Amino acid sequence: MRGSKVPPSGLPTAASSVALIVLVLALVVDVALQTAEIVLYGIGGLDGAGNFLGSWDLAKAILTTAALLISAKRLRSAPFAAFGIVYFVVASEDQLALHHVVSRRAASLIRTAVSNVGWTFAHAQAVGQLLVLTLFAAAGLALIWVWKRPAAKAERRARLVLTGLLVTLYVFAGGVDFLGSILPGRLCPAVEESGERLAMTLSLAYVAGLVSIRRAR
Repeated sequence: MRGSKVPPSGLPTAASSVALIVLVLALVVDVALQTAEIVLYGIGGLDGAGNFLGSWDLAKAILTTAALLISAKRLRSAPFAAFGIVYFVVASEDQLALHHVVSRRAASLIRTAVSNVGWTFAHAQAVGQLLVLTLFAAAGLALIWVWKRPAAKAERRARLVLTGLLVTLYVFAGGVDFLGSILPGRLCPAVEESGERLAMTLSLAYVAGLVSIRRAR
């Protein structure tokens, strides 16, 4: 309804209810799968590599991207379409290893450049992966914000929320993952996987609410 107050999230009441329901359901699945992986394989099972947890993470990335593309078409929003594509690249990097081929080449160049400081290939590859993922995220943010300011206030709010979710996902998938690659112990990898998974769950819940909106206000 034109002139009505738009909540900070950009989601009207009905859409917020949808988002809340999806959030609760997704969190239940998260907790159940993570608990099962820890019981069966220890804390290392949280990495989601080749197990049900990883499949669930990939499913969330696909569902989130699909919902964003549907919303983009329905609301005629280019930023939503751009966000959907970039989100999928960042969210699925663990499962699909989309950045590994490029990052290996970057790692070779980095190792050659810093060979005098005693870096191993693992350290160089960690930096390469961070750089590649940073380029993906930066390009995505540029694409999201390059279009003119949306006319609908709800869409402007949604763009801010989506940007925050993408940045949060990048912090865990990029920053914390990098720390876990160069620091000993399992704390960083556990924090990275749990934080990344939570960011993906929040993203799925939010876009579920977003896709339920028929028309922006």
